[in-house]
Amino acid sequence: SLSISSRPESLRSDSEWDAMALLSCLYQAQGRTLVVAAANDAPAATAAEAYLRCVPPGAASFASPEDIQKARGEYGFVVVFCSDAQFVQFDMAFLQSCLDKLRPGGHVVARLGGMKPDEASKLETTGLFAGAVDSRLGSQAANPAGKVEVEFSCSKPSWATGAAAALGGSATIDEDALLGE
Repeated sequence: SLSISSRPESLRSDSEWDAMALLSCLYQAQGRTLVVAAANDAPAATAAEAYLRCVPPGAASFASPEDIQKARGEYGFVVVFCSDAQFVQFDMAFLQSCLDKLRPGGHVVARLGGMKPDEASKLETTGLFAGAVDSRLGSQAANPAGKVEVEFSCSKPSWATGAAAALGGSATIDEDALLGE
């Protein structure tokens, strides 16, 4: 199951809840936040609701994984909650959808549960191929079923994407000269 902290709720201190509220305010300072969780993923929906209660009204929007492309505007953060891989397929296409919603320099932060350890170890590569920079795999906690809960983050490049230089209709490139032959 998904938890905001790796410790059981009964052992969580008030300062951890304060830290969550502080982090949500920092997120808000970076721009609006898009919170993503599957409606039928009860633990993730609960965590998403707790997060949304910590941000000022209007500072965050909610979207299901299927409807992320319908979210309007640019965001500073996309925060993904998922308690099991069956609810969100966190692959290159999904991560690209998240990056598309971000302004340049924006961040994706994900708390993903129910992943196989080998899937979790490939998240940084997934970020690279999706076009993200600074992909990082954070803390990992194993569960009795042999799956892991991981924290993952990455950023949208701050430079413009899709830039191209026109060479003109008559421009040719001498490949031999480039290769030094």
